[in-house]
Amino acid sequence: MFGGLSALRAIVKWFEYADKDARCHLDSLADTIFPIIEDILVSLLEIKTEEGIWAKSIIVEILKKSNMMGVLKWYLEPENLDKLIFIMK
Repeated sequence: MFGGLSALRAIVKWFEYADKDARCHLDSLADTIFPIIEDILVSLLEIKTEEGIWAKSIIVEILKKSNMMGVLKWYLEPENLDKLIFIMK
């Protein structure tokens, strides 16, 4: 799991410095990946180990960078946004 999260963080970071035309690829990836990331984050909520905290911080970083780039369109749907707000409390 850590390898996959680290790879996704690297992909998002690469797109952070890419031009807007290149980010269209991240938009299509986001529609597939963010529901999965959300499920992983929910499963990590009760884990208080160092690894669990590290994984949660990577996921939050991915979500933050994606939001700054405007690719979190999946969360524009009210039910998805409500779920994310509940998770982040």
